[in-house]
Amino acid sequence: MLSSAVLRRAAIASLHRAATCEQLRRAHWWKRSERRRQELAERAKWLFAEAGLLALLWRAYLVVRTPAGAAVVASTFGLGGYHYSLDDGSMPSPPLEPKPLPQSAAEAEGSIPLPRAWRHRDFTDVRCHRVDISSDESLRRALEDELNAAAHGSCLADDAAVFIVASVERVENLALWKAYWHGKREMTDAHHAHQIRVKALAPPAKVSLSCLDDDHVPLEPSLNECRLFHGTDAATAALLSELDFDERAAEYAPAEERGAAGPPLQTLLVVRAALGDPAYLSHAFKNARRPPERGDAFTRGTTYDSVVATTVDTRVGYGPLMDSGEATGEEHREIVLYDHRHVYPEYIVRFRRGKYRGK
Repeated sequence: MLSSAVLRRAAIASLHRAATCEQLRRAHWWKRSERRRQELAERAKWLFAEAGLLALLWRAYLVVRTPAGAAVVASTFGLGGYHYSLDDGSMPSPPLEPKPLPQSAAEAEGSIPLPRAWRHRDFTDVRCHRVDISSDESLRRALEDELNAAAHGSCLADDAAVFIVASVERVENLALWKAYWHGKREMTDAHHAHQIRVKALAPPAKVSLSCLDDDHVPLEPSLNECRLFHGTDAATAALLSELDFDERAAEYAPAEERGAAGPPLQTLLVVRAALGDPAYLSHAFKNARRPPERGDAFTRGTTYDSVVATTVDTRVGYGPLMDSGEATGEEHREIVLYDHRHVYPEYIVRFRRGKYRGK
């Protein structure tokens, strides 16, 4: 049996260990509490600083809203010559003057051919100009011939009716023309990179306007470049000629507009379009953001350049009917391009329905 002395020593050692553990626990708790107090103090300091800054900004805002405060700010920052409109409490920034196209860039783009008939040929002038050429009788007659040749019975609604051109405007927009030209060059590069052999559009586009061949940059058969009609209204035509052929604005619009007298006026655009290598679809292709992929031996993601809709499944209107009442196809081919740089609006044409001359 253990002696009483041994038991006393064991009890004392146990008490010492318990006291040591308690001291360590209290020391650890104190350190954690001290660190927590420091974090709270630091956070409170930043909150007070942010509150003070917000109060200062609010006072500055109230001062600037007054005419006297605005004058002080303008004189301090050297903006005294700029007119401020403080009716709604806002202070607009001074406008920045647009920088002209650098001369070096203008010289580099001088290799882009321009139609010889254009009146605005300065490469630094990138504004849109709409030139009225209604006095060109040969062009008006050519447009009338093209419209009447492309029209069908449901368009004219009368065997004795024809389309008569009322006015023609030529769109001279150098910014869009340069984008169109670069878009064609990029399409050519893509064809070379992917070994794409472009087949001629079948059947060819009907809009020829051969009277323009001597006065314009020739069409490029290697890109299936052609002229097409795009029906729209006057406001949308002006928008497309000013900005670009954005798909959101290029949707078909109500065409008829009541003129001051006589039959209603209608509007269409004569556009140059680079169709490239199109996909001829035999099924519906709705809500697509890009042409269909080529598949086969081509790299994944390589698409066609445009879409040509020619069959009953892709028709969007009332096509010609067989004796049985079954639709045989679209009355007009619908050609869809997905890159606005592949289309350029050349002319804005206003026309109306009329009677054959001499009747």
